[in-house]
Amino acid sequence: MKNQESRHGTLYNPRTIKKIITNLRALFNWAIKEGYIDENLMIVKDIIKVDNKR
Repeated sequence: MKNQESRHGTLYNPRTIKKIITNLRALFNWAIKEGYIDENLMIVKDIIKVDNKR
């Protein structure tokens, strides 16, 4: 997803990618707690480091 283009043809900001991954992890963790799935499918090997300055 690092080199994935948005629907506008620009590359995604690393902060956006990290936010998407965080939200997906939370969703899958909730699904595990509720018994919908057995394991978290959102395993990311490379941690994306972003600068928190705006």
